[in-house]
Amino acid sequence: MSGRKEGIKVTGIKRGWPGRSPIVMLLAFCMVLGMTASATFAAPINYGNFEGQGVWFNDVREDSSTSTPPLYQEPGVPITVSSSTSGSTVVDQLVFSPDADFASFSPTSTGANADTTDGVLKFTLQAKPGQTISSVRLTEFGDWSLVVLSGGEAIVNVGGGLFAVEGANSSQSTINVSGLPANFTTTSSGTWNGWAELDLSAFAGDAIKISLDNTLQTASMNGAAFIAKKGFAIEVTSVPEPGTMILLAGGAVAMLYRRGRQNAAA
Repeated sequence: MSGRKEGIKVTGIKRGWPGRSPIVMLLAFCMVLGMTASATFAAPINYGNFEGQGVWFNDVREDSSTSTPPLYQEPGVPITVSSSTSGSTVVDQLVFSPDADFASFSPTSTGANADTTDGVLKFTLQAKPGQTISSVRLTEFGDWSLVVLSGGEAIVNVGGGLFAVEGANSSQSTINVSGLPANFTTTSSGTWNGWAELDLSAFAGDAIKISLDNTLQTASMNGAAFIAKKGFAIEVTSVPEPGTMILLAGGAVAMLYRRGRQNAAA
């Protein structure tokens, strides 16, 4: 596929290593190679700034050490912000290509091979006046398939982390994943889900730098492995600042007091 490097062909890995499956060692090799790859595979893309109801998403950009961007965004489709409210809580979602299939975010390996697709997404969160940011959440999903021939193995993996930094404050979370196969030696297919969430309630919200490093990997020996991302969303929850809530509560009490006096006078 255009824009994605070829799989890494590995030979000479022998079976019978104590306590280690050859396919796991092949995947580990793939991970190490990905970490030591050049910092930039192609020029990063800067999408600009986007306004939500409770926050601004500033300097939204993506980069990759394995592939040619874009990985998160469909070319020619603008990024948008979808906002919703529940009481005084505002949820702003940064929407990337809602109808795209993330075709470039899909490593594949066949034979004695390993492949990695790694995408880095960064932006700066700024709370709007009167709001404070309480959390940021990543959700994603996709599908996978393994084809295993006699005596072969195949494996797929999802990894990475979500990070936030503002001054001396920092928070991070690995991406939690469910639905990946537990058996490396059987032909199978299925779907996976990933999520990560950061509590940002201790942050000032003036300039929170958010970084997402998302990695999909495959490895195979006498078989084939495929995994793809099919959906992706980032949600930021904000609430009124404590001072704002006090003012709102005080205004409500004053209104009730005036209404009570008017009723008494009548």
